[in-house]
Amino acid sequence: MTEAAIQREILEAVGALPGVQVWRTAAICAYLPDGRGGYRPIWPLPVGWPDLTAIVDGWALAVEVKRPGGRMSGQQRRMQGLWQSAGGVWVVATSAQDALDAVAALRGRAR
Repeated sequence: MTEAAIQREILEAVGALPGVQVWRTAAICAYLPDGRGGYRPIWPLPVGWPDLTAIVDGWALAVEVKRPGGRMSGQQRRMQGLWQSAGGVWVVATSAQDALDAVAALRGRAR
């Protein structure tokens, strides 16, 4: 199964839960004039941002989607550290069940 297919399953499963909001990260780039006759790329989100973000009972949940056996890049590990140091929760999900398990764990956690 592709990461895109896993993402769709997670969005459907987690998005169906009451009280949970989940969003897919759109990796887009805009080009703005650089003042010298050319253009420079502008990325709205930093490199390493998670594939999905969710709010679960006041918790910020980052979901990085990988195929089974897939590994995060160094930039993704750096973002994970930043996310967690700010009090957020980060999970690497290889299935919708991984994401559902993360949501269930957060639901039992005190703020």
